[in-house]
Amino acid sequence: MRTVNRSLVPVPAVLSDTNAINEAVEVYRSSGSKGKPNNSIYSHETVLHSLSLIYYNKCFLCESLTSRGGDQVVEHFLPHSPATPERAYDWNNLNTACRRCNDLKRKNEFKETDPDNKIIATLLLDPSRPPQGFSIESIISFDSDGMEAAVTDQFSLNLIANNTKKLLNDPTLRHRRRDRADALRDTIIQRCSIRDIQKLCALDPLNLDQFHNITKDAMLLALEAADRLCLFFLRDSVEHCTSMRRLVETCYSLCYNDLKRLGVYYSQIKGKPCVYA
Repeated sequence: MRTVNRSLVPVPAVLSDTNAINEAVEVYRSSGSKGKPNNSIYSHETVLHSLSLIYYNKCFLCESLTSRGGDQVVEHFLPHSPATPERAYDWNNLNTACRRCNDLKRKNEFKETDPDNKIIATLLLDPSRPPQGFSIESIISFDSDGMEAAVTDQFSLNLIANNTKKLLNDPTLRHRRRDRADALRDTIIQRCSIRDIQKLCALDPLNLDQFHNITKDAMLLALEAADRLCLFFLRDSVEHCTSMRRLVETCYSLCYNDLKRLGVYYSQIKGKPCVYA
């Protein structure tokens, strides 16, 4: 789970058509208890595209990759109903989710209701609206051994943070993170010495001529490993990047920004494009 900036993406035009949205809201409001919203609006191609720019086709909660027509669903952070029809078409209420997280999020323990049983809040962290002054990454952390989600000390008594931790520690979601962690460790072990990567990370600016106790081949292997780590495990668009960044920090004392700097340098000396989005 990572912080996202929704303001970087314009509201999709289909959700900005005030007349059409007002009409859809009124139709849904008058549809009765079993009515449904118009999903051709909130699941419109332009909405899916805008969400993909924010979430890179990943689940907004667990960061598993999702696919259109597969396990990807357009999720409403605050549930909608004929009594609250405007929520169905509110851009700030829409996310992409995997089916597993979408099902888990529906549990009553993650909802707050009023005396009339109307849902007034979702008791989970919203990646696009974390508590003021904090990022999601400063609230939710991950254990490097079992990839178990944890709440940082400052939020240890916070209900919403602890609910989010509980959802993320669903056995299926933890298993996905552990698989990624195993693949990351294998990549590091097979490619080079961690100590060589750490030495290069300490160089700013990078100047390979400064090193006389590491062979050129060893340095190139370390740079290549940094590039591969960024490309396949750490950049924003890959699944579980937040927990993988935490893993390299706690287990290997490596910072993503430093690894990205090495990867950019490696791309330059190899004359290949560098894409770490």
